[in-house]
Amino acid sequence: MKDLIRKVAETRSSCRWVVVHSGHNNLTNKKADVITSPETLSSKVVSLLQVAKKNFPAAHVIFSALFPRVETEVWPDPTAYSSNARAANNRIRAECGRRGYLFVSHDNFWLTCRVATPAFFSGDGLHLNISGKRATLKNLMQAMQL
Repeated sequence: MKDLIRKVAETRSSCRWVVVHSGHNNLTNKKADVITSPETLSSKVVSLLQVAKKNFPAAHVIFSALFPRVETEVWPDPTAYSSNARAANNRIRAECGRRGYLFVSHDNFWLTCRVATPAFFSGDGLHLNISGKRATLKNLMQAMQL
């Protein structure tokens, strides 16, 4: 995330929209070097959003919410990740509201408060399939009123 914030800070361009869409497997990935807390992740995301707004002051800044995960061999118990993703999303949503950024929640990706809608994910339970990509685009376009 630090490298991404630096790259955004160095970018000089004009645009109408800045969309930040991030995944973060380290919310519960035991194989990761560091397990990131929802608080740490949300703080880093908010920093990125602030840098984006500073560098693109005329643009609308949007955060595209973290998705849940689907149960697969890769994620035999996705509920911990999904709970952490929801916690991070709630913190980010609150900060977006305070700062005037848009937050796209992708509610249609959550079958329940802890379980993902399987129809939107590929077989690995992590990545979106074509239906998931279309749903993401539709949600973003609705938020942008396009």
